Amino acid sequence: MNRWDLPLNVLQDFAHLKRECYDKAQTYPELISLTTEEFSLRFEDKTLGKKFFFNIAQPSGGSGSGTPVVNLNFRPHTHNNLSTHSGLMEMGSVMGSLTRWIDLLIAYNQVNLNPEERFLAVYENEYYEEFRSLEEDGEAVPLDDRQQRMLGYLLDAVETAVAEADVPAERKQEIIAEARALSNTAPKLSKNQVVRRLSRIIAKVKTLGWDVVKEVTKEVKTTLIKMAAKKAIDLAQDLPRWLSHFHH
Repeated sequence: MNRWDLPLNVLQDFAHLKRECYDKAQTYPELISLTTEEFSLRFEDKTLGKKFFFNIAQPSGGSGSGTPVVNLNFRPHTHNNLSTHSGLMEMGSVMGSLTRWIDLLIAYNQVNLNPEERFLAVYENEYYEEFRSLEEDGEAVPLDDRQQRMLGYLLDAVETAVAEADVPAERKQEIIAEARALSNTAPKLSKNQVVRRLSRIIAKVKTLGWDVVKEVTKEVKTTLIKMAAKKAIDLAQDLPRWLSHFHH
């Protein structure tokens, strides 16, 4: 297939759809991966053994109607049907279908089959409810420059402390990978999406034990003081109020 094989409206709509899919993949980097070719996209889960997928391909103008459509192929079909669904869908409806598929992956990952996962979920929700933005733009607007700078300092400090902690290497690598991913994608996330992912990182630190929590807290405070001394931040304004909640 070549671009000149498609009506202009179909080509333009598919280019827009690809951009939306890329943004969606950037929002959930720990959950899904995205591979693309010129006229196809494939999402795969990262946490469930790559058993689930969502394919988008073969844009066209439909059966003579001119309405842009694509061929979808995804699994699972619904929350109570693990079969693979295939068929045509209007391009304007694809993102809704993709969002529902991602919601299924999130729901799978929220099922706690061991006590530690249950505790992790409790801690994560506790931090999220405490620090999520209640402003109208909390779900739509990213952190401002000062907040993003502060987040970067904070994640660097968490990474430093966790890297030196006396805990299993795979536990450390998991937290460090999530911290780096959040640092890279924060500019493309809403305030509350950042808070949700930061809350999970903090919750995972907490499950490592109080010795690690103390070291993270110490490293965060040291980093903030250094940044304040360099006039990179206003310590009184930027010291995150959730820092004290490490000790709750």
